[in-house]
Formats: sequence, C-alpha cells, structure tokens
Amino acid sequence: MLDTTLVTPANDSRLLREKVYDQLRADMISCRLAPGTEIRENDLAQRFGVSKSPVRDALMRLEREGLVITLPRQGYRVAPVSLVDIQDMFHLRDALEQACMERIVRRASADQLGELNNQLGKLNELLGRESRGISELAQSQQELRSALKTIAQSQGSGSQLSDELRSEFRLLTRTIAAAMDHKRPAA
Repeated sequence: MLDTTLVTPANDSRLLREKVYDQLRADMISCRLAPGTEIRENDLAQRFGVSKSPVRDALMRLEREGLVITLPRQGYRVAPVSLVDIQDMFHLRDALEQACMERIVRRASADQLGELNNQLGKLNELLGRESRGISELAQSQQELRSALKTIAQSQGSGSQLSDELRSEFRLLTRTIAAAMDHKRPAA
C-alpha cells in the first residue's frame, strides 16, 4: 500500500501542486504506481490531504511528460511502458556502462585487466552454449560488474557511480517487470 501523506520537510515552501507532482512522479518512476494503473483525482486528493486542484495540475503536467494518460470521464492511467521504451532504457544503460568501463579499463593494472578478461571469458563461454540458464547468465554478468566495481573503487572512483548505475538497473528491472506483468487495457 502506498504512503498516504506527502513527505514535506518543515522548511519546504514549494506549492502543493509541486509536492503532489514530485511524489506522483517518483511513485511512477519507481513503479510504486505501476504502468497501466488507474488513478483518480478524488483518491489522490484524499491520499495527499489536498483539494483536487493541485492534484489536477500535477496530473496535467505528468500527462505532458508522457507519464499519465487521460481517460475522458474516467480518470487517469499511468502510461504503459512500450517495448520501444524498454529498448531505449537498455540502450541508455549500455552507453553508460560502456563509458564507465572504458574509464575503468584505461586506469586498470595488468592484474586487474587479467581478472576482467577472465570474467569476460566465462560470460562468452556461457553465451556460446546452446543450453544456458538465465540465472547462470545473470550470475556471470553480476560477477563481471562486481569485478568492475572493485577496480573502480581501487582507483578511488566509481563507488557512487556504480551505486547509481545499480540503482538505475534495479529501477529498470522493476519497470520492465511491471510492464510485463500488467495487462494492457482494451482499446
């Protein structure tokens, strides 16, 4: 169940619609409000303890951003995540990881490069097999990421960046899972 109140520090002077917008956007991006979920102004006004006006303003802004779809005379729906959206997220993640890996490898010692080569060899071996389990593949990828993180941390960089990438990957995974689990509404 979602938290029923706005998180508002005492010194927060933002407008109510900004607070509602920020919380709803965070809920949608983290999939606490999953793609396809129906939402109604009255329910959100109650949840946040505000009138419908700041809720409506926040929803209109979220609609302009493509996070919400208006259902005439019914309410709103969290926008579904399309296959193209998922592919775009993977491409972005790949680009970020590649940039991080290039930076890490340029600074790595010969021993560290040997460890990376070993991890890549294991991953390539799995990819070459016809009968491979998804859990084996995920484990091998995790071991490679772990080796990269260890090298990045030894270089005095990467801890915050790798934590952010891991957080983004978890979010991506939750978004994909929510999109796959949610049945698309009938047109």
